[in-house]
Amino acid sequence: MREKPHVTLSVLERKQLTSIVENGSIFGMKNSTITPSLNRREALNVIGASVAFTAAISQGSTAFGEEKKALDCSSSDKIDKGSQQMRMALQYVEASKKKGQECDACMQWIAPEKDKNCGGCKLFTGPVNPKGYCLSFAAAKK
Repeated sequence: MREKPHVTLSVLERKQLTSIVENGSIFGMKNSTITPSLNRREALNVIGASVAFTAAISQGSTAFGEEKKALDCSSSDKIDKGSQQMRMALQYVEASKKKGQECDACMQWIAPEKDKNCGGCKLFTGPVNPKGYCLSFAAAKK
């Protein structure tokens, strides 16, 4: 059985939700000729599910509620001072914002060793994220 996601509501959201439930009014439609098809319990379930869904989407969760964890190759304990300076000069980042320009598509890329996710670079030492980017990107010949 899956665990229900925990949702924290602000004081304002709680007041609005309480008002909707107590008044039976959504968007001022209490005196409308439209007959509500949901009772209070069903309305709360729908609203709760909507809030939980919105919270899950905003946190970048997968369809099963499990958070995607980005590969982290930024361990500075494995990087000497000269390489740290080189990384800064080349503006190396863990996640490329340029489509098709990622470290694993660069001619400077060194593929990761067996059982490792982070690769390397011919220009500096230390772990390199395959989806990273730096100013020295040069597309590898295929």
